[in-house]
Amino acid sequence: MEQLQPKRKSLVLPVAALISAVFGYLVAIGAYALLMLVWMEIPRFEHGMTEHRMQVILIITVIGLVLCLIGLILGIVGLLRSIRRPRRIGGIIMSGIAVLYGISSIVLPIAMQATWALLPNLPHVQYLGR
Repeated sequence: MEQLQPKRKSLVLPVAALISAVFGYLVAIGAYALLMLVWMEIPRFEHGMTEHRMQVILIITVIGLVLCLIGLILGIVGLLRSIRRPRRIGGIIMSGIAVLYGISSIVLPIAMQATWALLPNLPHVQYLGR
């Protein structure tokens, strides 16, 4: 009589979650850096930007958020599937990291808005009329 071997779970879902969340986080960090460069009014940087620079930053931020939300959802689903038997330690770790990046990327636009709102009000920062 043949014994049925348990089907090995693949790591496709945790890997996809990790890649999506990390790329989304990097895109969101890039949008944050662009926001700071626009605020500091660096001449070389201002030369390449159009008059629609805030719309460009907003679009980049939304793309980063969508990627990170996809990574967060896939990470949660991958974490739930990896915890069940047979447990996959690699899947648990990769899904956990994807969830971490997904949550932190949701906090990043809040930090961007807070930075944009608070920097001109600080006493040691000169407000440039934005």
